[in-house]
Amino acid sequence: MTDNKENMTYEEALKPAKKMTMNMVKRYSLAAGMSDEELSEAVKEILLQPYMENLYRGRIEPQDIAEFTEEMTNASRNKKVSIVSGFALSVFETDRFGDGNNEIGSNESLLLINTLDKRFSADIIKFSEKKEAERASPIPEPTKLQRHAGKLLKSFLEGGRLVVLSIGIAAASYTGYELFKENKDRPADKNETEKNIASRKQNNVTTYTTWAQEAKHNKSRL
Repeated sequence: MTDNKENMTYEEALKPAKKMTMNMVKRYSLAAGMSDEELSEAVKEILLQPYMENLYRGRIEPQDIAEFTEEMTNASRNKKVSIVSGFALSVFETDRFGDGNNEIGSNESLLLINTLDKRFSADIIKFSEKKEAERASPIPEPTKLQRHAGKLLKSFLEGGRLVVLSIGIAAASYTGYELFKENKDRPADKNETEKNIASRKQNNVTTYTTWAQEAKHNKSRL
C-alpha cells in the first residue's frame, strides 16, 4: 500500500474484510433485529466494497474513505439500520439471485450503484463538503514585519488618544480660568453694582450748590 495517503488509489482504499454475497444481503434485510455491533460491521462491509468506487469517485478522495466509513459506523442505530436495510433493498431491486457462486457480480454491481446513489448521496455530499472546507486555504499568519507595523500603529493610536485627552484638559482649564477672571471682576451682587453706578453718576454730575459756590468765587476775583 502507498505510504503517502495523498497518492492512495481507490483499489488500495476499498479493501473489505469479506466479498459481498447474496447470503450477506439476505441477512442485511433483517437489519432491525441485528445488534449495534453487527450493524456497525455491516455498514463497514457495505461501504468498503470495490464497486463503491463508482459512487465515491469525484466526491470522496481515496484517502478519506476510511474516515467516511468510520463516521457512518459511529452513526445512530436508526441511521445504521437505514443504511444496511436500504442496501439490501437496493440489491434485491437489481439482482435477486446474484451470479452462479452467490457473489454480486460486476454487471449487477453497475446496476446496484444507480440505486445506491439515491440512498447515499446526501451523506456523501455532506462529507465531501466538510472535507473541502477543511482543505480550504486558512488565513495566512501575519509576518514579523506585519506584526511590528501593527504594534507601531497601535502605539500611535494610543498616543493620539492621550494627546486629544491632554488638549481637552488644557482647554477646560483655560475656559475655567477665564470664567474665574470674569466673575472676579464683576461686583459681588446687584446692590453693589447699583452703588457703583450711582457713585459714577455723582462724580460726573455738577450739583446746584457746587455751581453757586464756583460762581461766587469767580465774581470775587473780578
